[in-house]
Amino acid sequence: MVVQIVDIVKNNPQLFTFILLAFAFWAGKIKLGSVVLGPQAGILVMGTVFGYFGFELPPMLGAFSFLLFLFAVAYEAGPGFFTVALPQFGKFATLSVVVVLIQLALAVGFSAIFDFNLGIGAGLFTGAGVNPPGIGAAINVVETGKIPMPDGLSVEQAIQFINVTYAITFLVSYLIAMQLLRKVPQLLKFELSASAKEAESATNPSDSSSEEGLWLQSLRAYRAVKEDILGKSVQEIQTLTHCKIDKIKRAGMLVDFELDTTLKKDDLISVGGHRLAEATLTEMIGPEVVDADLLGEEVLTREAIVTNPDIFGKSLGELRRYAYGCYLGQYTRSGVKLKIDPELRLARGDVLKITGTKAHLNQLVEKIGYAERDVNATDLLTFALGVSSGFILGLIEIQIGDISIGLGTASGVLLVGLAVGYMRSIKHSFGLVPPATIWVFKQLGLLLFLGDVGVKGGPRVVEALTNFGPLLILSAIAIGTLPLAIGYLVGERFFKMNKALLLGAVAACGSNTPGMLMLVEDAESSIPAVGYAGTYAITYIFKIIAATVIVYIGSYLFN
Repeated sequence: MVVQIVDIVKNNPQLFTFILLAFAFWAGKIKLGSVVLGPQAGILVMGTVFGYFGFELPPMLGAFSFLLFLFAVAYEAGPGFFTVALPQFGKFATLSVVVVLIQLALAVGFSAIFDFNLGIGAGLFTGAGVNPPGIGAAINVVETGKIPMPDGLSVEQAIQFINVTYAITFLVSYLIAMQLLRKVPQLLKFELSASAKEAESATNPSDSSSEEGLWLQSLRAYRAVKEDILGKSVQEIQTLTHCKIDKIKRAGMLVDFELDTTLKKDDLISVGGHRLAEATLTEMIGPEVVDADLLGEEVLTREAIVTNPDIFGKSLGELRRYAYGCYLGQYTRSGVKLKIDPELRLARGDVLKITGTKAHLNQLVEKIGYAERDVNATDLLTFALGVSSGFILGLIEIQIGDISIGLGTASGVLLVGLAVGYMRSIKHSFGLVPPATIWVFKQLGLLLFLGDVGVKGGPRVVEALTNFGPLLILSAIAIGTLPLAIGYLVGERFFKMNKALLLGAVAACGSNTPGMLMLVEDAESSIPAVGYAGTYAITYIFKIIAATVIVYIGSYLFN
């Protein structure tokens, strides 16, 4: 019976795809000390195990998933790349270049010293460097057949070695780098949370600790009975209370009013303002009441996209005056969830998930930019054409003597994705792909691609571990830690970057999202996530280029 089930799964790659995903999420929940393995590492491990026993995924699934993942990442990063990363491009790019070049140098050096072949060298660089787009680029170069293969190594064997080495070294580097990032404050004897507070103060020099967040707004109704408030105009009351009068009900009827309309005794009014003002409003106006006409408005939740140039660089605390009756539930930049904080500065393409009454929510969204009104609609035409355009752009080559120079399909898709994402943030009627859809494309694309890497590398996993296992592990530890440590020192000593922001940027150089999330938790601030979001798209570009370079180097230097 068991044999029959195994045969059924082996003979139906589509079925095996979903079984592998299930096993990956199960394995991803395994804890190694204080670290959770995670689905990315989980699918690499399980894919390698199944691949060793002869299981296969559908043909072209890996290549398709890779393009899906890469374009989704670039689309999501586009607005932040051009408005957050580029203004600090020098610092972020230098950190990325330093880390990637050291990773490349170490991979080439270890390959030469330990006699690794082209496939192992490329797999070591992309795996120990935690470089999913890089392995796709490396495999693409090998598949084109444009490089001379070393004697005794076929294209198919090289790709197998790339895959299996990636699977082995990824796991080692991923876990050890995660621990290193978290230990840096302890090793260098500084308080991460204090550094985060310094960064927050630097972005908002004024004392904004007293600013009340937009996420603490409420809408209440009161009966006007206090003598001091009667006879005053709406404008006077709003100035006095720092709140906004939304509706007035007089003698049982809602009435239209202007700023100069005066309040009469027993008028019922709905007031939007900060929750901390509720007790004061009762003392100033009168007792709180419940009235369906005043409070019975439709409540909606929308994802507002920051596109209004007038609010770029402003803090969430400064949005208080526009946020009556609204609640901010989530703040996302380039796919990274940031901690909601009054001092957080808004940038183009940031996504705010806001709940509030319809009228107030519409006013707030208009101030911010626009809302993704139909979260079920996805412009798959633009998405598909974007991937196609990027693929074609990557195929274009310039001939210089005997050398052909081109972007490669991975770089082409990444650049077009960045451009499309940025254009979407400027013209919201173009290229709608809601954040939830992007998340699915990105996560599913990456997991299936990594699963394909593991499955294809599985047949050679025993050979690789037997012949090179300890050497690969030692190399992965060095590549996974030393470049990040040097990158941190460069950022601290030469650029004098804030330590919390710098650690987030270094985590991005290592493509280590779980490490960044740990830093956010330890810092009790979103500052590490801001550094991560500003750096990772730049790093991806350099890592793709470097992955292509190591294959060309390997075709001439590696045995």
